[in-house]
Amino acid sequence: MSDDSPRDGKKVMGKPLKLGFLWIFSGSAFKRQFKYRFCILTTAKELEWYKKQEDSVDRKKGGSIKGLEDSKVEELDDQQGQQFCFSIKSGSRTHILAADTARDTQNWIVEILKFRGIPALVSMIQGTDRTANHAAYALANLAGRSKDDSPLQIVRHGALGPLVNFQKNCNDRDLVDTIYYSFKKLSLYDENKIEVAKFLNYIYDLLRSENSLWKEYALSTIVNITTEPEIQATIRSMEGMKPIVDLITQKAQDADVIDQGIRGSTLLELSLDVLQNCCRDNTNKILVCVDYIAQLQAIIKILPITAQKRMVALFSLCSQFETSLAALNNSTIVLFLIELLYLNDDELRDSTSAFILSLCSDQKNQTLLLERSALDALLFSLSSQSINTLQNTLQIIAKTWTNDASANAIALSQRGDDLLPLIDLMQHPNIMIHRAAMSIVYELSKDEECLQIFSKYPVAIKHILKGLLFTSSSSVDALASSSYTCMANFSVIDITKLEICRSVLTELVEKLKSNLPTFCVVHILQTLFQTSTTAAGKYHIRASGGIEPVSTYIDCFDEECVLKAVQVLSSCSSSERTIELLSNTKIIERIVQLLQTSQNFKILQYSAITLHNLAFFKKNERTIQSTQAIKALINLLSFPHENVRECAIRAIKNICTTAEARTELHQIGTKPLVESLQATSLILQENATLLLSNCLHDSKGNCANTLIELNVIPILVRLVQQNRSYLFANSPYYVLENALSCIDEFCKGLTKDSKSPVVEQIVECGGIDVLQTLLTCTNDKVKELTVSILDRCFQSFSNKATYLNDQCLLEMIPLLQSNYVRVLEHTSSIIKQCCSLPANKKHFF
Repeated sequence: MSDDSPRDGKKVMGKPLKLGFLWIFSGSAFKRQFKYRFCILTTAKELEWYKKQEDSVDRKKGGSIKGLEDSKVEELDDQQGQQFCFSIKSGSRTHILAADTARDTQNWIVEILKFRGIPALVSMIQGTDRTANHAAYALANLAGRSKDDSPLQIVRHGALGPLVNFQKNCNDRDLVDTIYYSFKKLSLYDENKIEVAKFLNYIYDLLRSENSLWKEYALSTIVNITTEPEIQATIRSMEGMKPIVDLITQKAQDADVIDQGIRGSTLLELSLDVLQNCCRDNTNKILVCVDYIAQLQAIIKILPITAQKRMVALFSLCSQFETSLAALNNSTIVLFLIELLYLNDDELRDSTSAFILSLCSDQKNQTLLLERSALDALLFSLSSQSINTLQNTLQIIAKTWTNDASANAIALSQRGDDLLPLIDLMQHPNIMIHRAAMSIVYELSKDEECLQIFSKYPVAIKHILKGLLFTSSSSVDALASSSYTCMANFSVIDITKLEICRSVLTELVEKLKSNLPTFCVVHILQTLFQTSTTAAGKYHIRASGGIEPVSTYIDCFDEECVLKAVQVLSSCSSSERTIELLSNTKIIERIVQLLQTSQNFKILQYSAITLHNLAFFKKNERTIQSTQAIKALINLLSFPHENVRECAIRAIKNICTTAEARTELHQIGTKPLVESLQATSLILQENATLLLSNCLHDSKGNCANTLIELNVIPILVRLVQQNRSYLFANSPYYVLENALSCIDEFCKGLTKDSKSPVVEQIVECGGIDVLQTLLTCTNDKVKELTVSILDRCFQSFSNKATYLNDQCLLEMIPLLQSNYVRVLEHTSSIIKQCCSLPANKKHFF
């Protein structure tokens, strides 16, 4: 057995590939026996073993076998009563090992054989000994490896044929399954697909077998390789579509699939994948599965819903070719598709409506779609949340209803309230749907009878008016034009008097200054809010003079208007150029008043964000303080919604940047800040600790006494304990640093050998022990604050021997290597105190 010394003088440390226990046959020539050892197979092509598993952490090897890439591995019979043995011959040495089970033996041999390389494995599986089995397992396992190019190398070195030949005479069922699975994995790579396709006859034999798992592997392989047009053509030429269609029919008629409510078995889904890949020949513009359409139509109603989706999508795809459109174009399929529109499945309705749309070119189908049942289904689908379904349905309606509005007027007049979904779409946020709905209403309203129907619904007129205000893209003028034209049909307004050419944003701002209905104001404010999310949008709002009219709606009686107005101001306040326009005493007073009176958490949240942003502007410091904003924000720290509390404390932090503001904060009361320390939110903890630290730094003991009475020190120690793990996880540790800073501020007032409630509380809550755990961290700021606190605490102890022991001394000495002066000062002071005690002098020397 080789030792652990490297050949070239450098220690090569491989990464572990496999871990586990093995029996190693070792010992002197007179007493060789099997010893149970912890083994690691590494990327350095080496098998290492250790006497105990713990030894592997320090790499205290008991021995190793190197050069496994050139080794010979064989499975052995029992050796000296030990089962599951195998040997590794490396160089002139032969090592005998044993595993606990036959499966373990196989796994170790397979992993070691992988080092031999793929060409060697291909050669081995063509042998007749037991190693061929292991080599086959190794190749099949490598086929599923995605971290390197092993799947490509397997095919390049011609392993597919030997694997196929090997499995024909293989009695290991698991190995056969693994080989079939390897074809599925190898076929995922584009470089392999042509080579895999050479074994299509073999793959189709699997497809015809009774084994469902083998069928799944075969179908998955076919799905993967049929992305290549050349392979699609091969399958079509060998009539490979028929077994696929037959399998779909069989699964559709399978009572288990239907009765148990399974939404499409794996085999059914994979079969549909193959059908979708191969159903058409784009080069010759023909439908390959046209002969199977009748067979597929006959089963579509009994398929699970997921399979119905796929089938409808497939039919929709097929309908692009004239040869198949004729086969699909019959009343049975159209009526069945209309029934599918009622199902509450947007994906299915998407493909169904797309298919119906492709059939609308036929006059017979248009007549079918004007029947009552079809009208019901189309109107019902207009309530869908899917954009695709809405667009397709609107196009179907446009093709059928509006071709001859007079002829359809009677049918439409009987619809009554069913027309409301169409009317509602005239204010849909999607521009294409909005315009399509508006266009249909416009075309239908040309007919007097249809116009009378729509005139019965005031909501239709309101939606058209809202269309005048619809702004979310560059197509605004076209939308406004559609709305105005539609209104002209209703004889409500005179289009010649409208100034559509004005800037949309300026027009919206101007409308805000007028006496608009609330819903219009909300719509405009929402549009301005969306616009203000970009720098260009903020500029346009500022340039159009929108800040002042928007701010007037802060006092509005309608809560939604107030919310939208505050959202606009909050968004605009994040811009340096816009913030000057918001730095207005009246606006700030209105926002503070909202903080004092509103109970809407969103209004409070955005108001606090606005104040937070305004506080960055120096000019606003006095104004904000004079409006009692700090008191209002402090009160919000007790609000039940956490987002509000977070926004409030951030605003307080921005406002309290001066000693004067922090004095006011202390006078109002720091109890809400102490309560925020106990919240689970890191934002609340971070800002509360920072504010308290700054207040303690400013005041001359008054704030400290107040906080001591509130028992804040144990809370701070608990925060340190909870957040110390962030130091060792490269995570944000602001809460920890701020909490230490607070404790340090408390300790700055301590005197030597004097009792203090600060020290008493630190000791009682276990703070000294918690602080000592931070001495080994790598963060210098945390170290500085920690030794500063410990130094001041130790100086005030009357019984110093309790903590100033040899353990404390050992923890402090490494800190003398720090580059920070304050760390060195406080460390030296603590060591000096340690050494002043007679009991510690011997430890020092």
